[in-house]
Amino acid sequence: KSQILPLLKFVRKFIDENSLICCYDEINALKLIVSGKDQLKLKQKSSTVVLKVYNEEYYLIGRVMVPDNYPSSAVDIQQVETNFTTPFYTHMIAQAKEIARRCVEAPLNPKPNAAPFVPIPSMEKTLLFLIDCVKRLPFEECPFCMEKCFPSDAKNVTQTRQIILNEYTVVMYSTKDAC
Repeated sequence: KSQILPLLKFVRKFIDENSLICCYDEINALKLIVSGKDQLKLKQKSSTVVLKVYNEEYYLIGRVMVPDNYPSSAVDIQQVETNFTTPFYTHMIAQAKEIARRCVEAPLNPKPNAAPFVPIPSMEKTLLFLIDCVKRLPFEECPFCMEKCFPSDAKNVTQTRQIILNEYTVVMYSTKDAC
């Protein structure tokens, strides 16, 4: 009797039905971190993870696409919805994509003594960064006036005062007259 063919069919069917099995450990680690209203939904058929992170009035909802050749290729963040201002939204998504890229691409100028580059899984690091941003940024204080840069009500985020984000130091400053 042929035993290999049924086994291969079973394995192929299992992989097709459970396309996110390649990031099982990362998903379990993220589920431990996600709390409260936050959600981490898995969509096996489309190989996507939907992340919903809430922090009082602020939120970020995004779809993370896991490629077929993961972890050799980076995850891709798509369809992001948030109520952060455009500069903060742009910073969060661009930095998350950069973190994912660094996990799978070798540096252009490697150090002479460095070990050969090996791609590492990128989903956990990328989503941890986004979760950290949503949980931390609304409570950041201006280093000059020591007040919260973001208002408590997210609807007033653009009306109350300007917030400046220094991209290099990731420090927020309010443009309030007292500063």
